[in-house]
Amino acid sequence: GDEFYFFSYYRRTQGATSEYGLFWHDGSSNRPMAFNDDAGVYGPNWGPSTWSVFDTDSLSAGGDYAAFSGIVNNGGSNVRGFWRVRAGERPELVALIGITGQYGPESNREWRSFGASAILPTGDIVLEARTDPDDEYALWLLEPERAPRRILSIGQAVTLPTVDGPAQGVVSSFNLPDGGADYSRGTDSWIGMDGTVLVTATVANYGEVLLTSRPTDRIFAAAFD
Repeated sequence: GDEFYFFSYYRRTQGATSEYGLFWHDGSSNRPMAFNDDAGVYGPNWGPSTWSVFDTDSLSAGGDYAAFSGIVNNGGSNVRGFWRVRAGERPELVALIGITGQYGPESNREWRSFGASAILPTGDIVLEARTDPDDEYALWLLEPERAPRRILSIGQAVTLPTVDGPAQGVVSSFNLPDGGADYSRGTDSWIGMDGTVLVTATVANYGEVLLTSRPTDRIFAAAFD
């Protein structure tokens, strides 16, 4: 429709210093979603931190939701994180790099880096990421009000359709098409609007295969095959 999300420079008042933020065009006007406002409503919503850098290439949108990564300044230190924001609501922090606990991926594990990502109309985020210890590469699902969960990782067993019927194989490596560089969700991307994910993987005894899945059970449920 006529609604879309975009990063842009803006001025609070005529002649003021230009600032940068995320906005939502609702079809008739531009509304703020993330920027350093005095009240902190559109800020990172993580303690006293403020926005420092927005990773504009990471922006994805689905329905009323947008998601992006960025860097915030928290008392003199810069930390990279990942946010979900719904039109008309405050930005919600969902992941922080280098920190265990509430915004980590799992108990005693921390995010190391973020790759490609996409948010669905349900608010579910599919995120390519590396985590520590051991620099593990995996594809994750971040659902509202739920703990992050892996949906594909090295060593995972998957079911493959073969001429002799379904067969089990173990993933030894995988990657998104074009290295996950495409953040859009068109038919030529790595994820569709309905949440279908396309992954190129190497599976023991079968070589390189294409895996598809629709991992978010808020829309559907299916395994990689």
